[in-house]
Amino acid sequence: MVINILKLKNFNLEHGITHIPLELPWSSPGFVNVYFIEDSNGLVMIDCGVDGNEYLKLLESKMASIGISFGDVKLLIGTHMHSDHIGLSSTIRDKGIPFALYKNSVDFIKGYNDWSIRFKQLKIYAKKEGAPKSFLNDLDQIETPEFAGKISRPEVLLDEGKLKDSDRNIEIIFTPGHDRTEISILDNPSKILFSGDTLFRFGCGRVFEGTYKQMNNSLKKINSLENNITVYCGHEYTSDNLSFLESLQNNDEELLSLSNQVKYKI
Repeated sequence: MVINILKLKNFNLEHGITHIPLELPWSSPGFVNVYFIEDSNGLVMIDCGVDGNEYLKLLESKMASIGISFGDVKLLIGTHMHSDHIGLSSTIRDKGIPFALYKNSVDFIKGYNDWSIRFKQLKIYAKKEGAPKSFLNDLDQIETPEFAGKISRPEVLLDEGKLKDSDRNIEIIFTPGHDRTEISILDNPSKILFSGDTLFRFGCGRVFEGTYKQMNNSLKKINSLENNITVYCGHEYTSDNLSFLESLQNNDEELLSLSNQVKYKI
């Protein structure tokens, strides 16, 4: 299995697949990877970035630079319910493009739209575990950011297995851990896995709303795929992950060599 490094520029990944890096309103990660897969009657779009007119115009400009528009898109799939991946989804749905999330997403829509609901269970758990009062007060101050947008029940609720209404052999794999709704998307014709925020080069996604057991099971599921799979991630963390590994294993020659290669490529 190969996990590729993506620079901050558009890439044609061949096999009818295109990549666009879309800037985010914070420094780390600085961008989210948006992908387009050619199907017989339109493009399948994976993730879309944060909400906001500035980011819509930026995405439209980058799409135009590779000769596509929202008129070419037949379906938008969100890999999970984090704002940097689906914040712009409602605006795109207003253009007549159906939106797809994993089927359990309907249970978490209220929490996505209202972060006081989203973090309620965290506060209960933190209080039970004796967290400092200052931390509990900080949780009370959390507001839903504008760039998250608002979402409603998706037109398409995904299940594991072949993507329906598609002539291309695209497979949905449920990979929770980073988020409870997280999926990875396997494009069988190209042998490319779009791993969202589950798997990165030299690391995996942080466990937020999911559990460590879920993440472990999801990574095992990905590891069970064929060896000739190439992984394309939701963000680019290769350099950061290598630095963390180097801090654990000082002066490891293999890690130092890999680090130099990554710095050269990025």
